[in-house]
Amino acid sequence: MMRNWFSFVLTGSALIVLCSGGLRAQSTGQTSQVHSFDRPLEAHNAWPSGTFGVDYNVTDDEGFRHGPWVRVYGSGELYYAGIFVHGTPTGSWWYFRENGTALTHLVHREEDPTQSDATVFTADGQIAAQGGYLHPALKLQGEVLESRPATPVRHGAWSLFSNKGNLTALIYYDEGQKDGLEERYLPSGTVCERGHHHRGEMHGEWNAWHDNGLLRQKITYRDGTLDGPFEAYYGNGGRLSQGSYLEGAEEGSWKFYLDDGRLQHIHRYRAGNLIETIRVNGTFTTWYGEERPESEVNYRDKKLDGPFREWHDQGGFVLEKFTDADTGEQLQRRVMQGVQVSREGEYVAGQLDGPVYHYSSMGQLTLTEHFNMGTLERTETH
Repeated sequence: MMRNWFSFVLTGSALIVLCSGGLRAQSTGQTSQVHSFDRPLEAHNAWPSGTFGVDYNVTDDEGFRHGPWVRVYGSGELYYAGIFVHGTPTGSWWYFRENGTALTHLVHREEDPTQSDATVFTADGQIAAQGGYLHPALKLQGEVLESRPATPVRHGAWSLFSNKGNLTALIYYDEGQKDGLEERYLPSGTVCERGHHHRGEMHGEWNAWHDNGLLRQKITYRDGTLDGPFEAYYGNGGRLSQGSYLEGAEEGSWKFYLDDGRLQHIHRYRAGNLIETIRVNGTFTTWYGEERPESEVNYRDKKLDGPFREWHDQGGFVLEKFTDADTGEQLQRRVMQGVQVSREGEYVAGQLDGPVYHYSSMGQLTLTEHFNMGTLERTETH
């Protein structure tokens, strides 16, 4: 518990951004390192000089807080130290954790003390975030407050940093809501995600980039809802998929591509519901639920072409213990056991061609069919 009241807890944390894997990303135009700022104080050297009630924590003639002021935790450790001018917080304010490390440093602006520039620190003294706060207009009497003043809100640009001092994000706020540009960065300082907010909601086009600077994803929002074109790309710049959202749901044709540039398949949606899939090129696998393969086929130019395989509805994934060869650690992994092929062969230009083998659930070859471009020529029973 704390002994007396005037505060708002101002905290922040370094945001670790995983930006990974066309258009090339642009430089931030800013340094990737923390800007210089006051070295964080510790609580033991932040106490004002003099005597409590005489030199600090005093009021003016009208009873308003005036001059240096502190507040402490129930343990007696310093929570904050700052300056009031006739009841209004002004100048530099330091906030501390109960162990004495700096939590936040605020500097109220001279031209408008309801706005401040803040630096938030990690427990080891690294800068986690920097930005502006918008405070309620305060004029505080000396006595203990019966209710909390409104909490300050983020306002203007906020920069977030990693524990290595690299800039990880830049986010703009307007009276507590995200509003305007948001960018996230790789340790090199390269942008890996960029978009805008409007009144707290994602709005307009948002782009993300692979580590190599090539475009990874382009997506469109309207007032926080997915609405408009969507594009995704492989790390080599080739197109991965494209489609559109309408009021938060997939709508119309969505095209998906192989990494060699060929169209793989098309999904057709209506109000987010998949109504049709057109297979074009590549390998396609179906499953019995999520645990057992049902079939695997190959397509070329919308026709079955290449080897195929079908399975009995049996077996599935199990956990298997194994020893890591490098560390000797006992680990577990999921492996497929007990599955059995039921039929396999090959298609050519949409027609069965060559032998097609049939197996029992125990794996015994029971039947071989011989096809010639879709025509069954003979059958062997085993």
